Amino acid sequence: MTLRQALRSLSDQGLVVQQPGRGTFVSPPLAAYRLQALRSFADELRAQGCEVTTRVLPAQVRATCETDPRGAWRWPDEERG
Repeated sequence: MTLRQALRSLSDQGLVVQQPGRGTFVSPPLAAYRLQALRSFADELRAQGCEVTTRVLPAQVRATCETDPRGAWRWPDEERG
């Protein structure tokens, strides 16, 4: 088996990633998720040794307008009829 064949075999198995012009790199580990299990995604990742954290991000709704937005709905006096 040649080196090219060995790298292609590893790439086909998902163990390495080949990037043209850059080289061949070890693939990051993929999280295995069993669909038939009744566990949360976070619990499944914890069982695989991954650290799972949760952060609640603040959210606001703000509307800003340079001009009065009601002006778009105003009709000139001569068009009101």
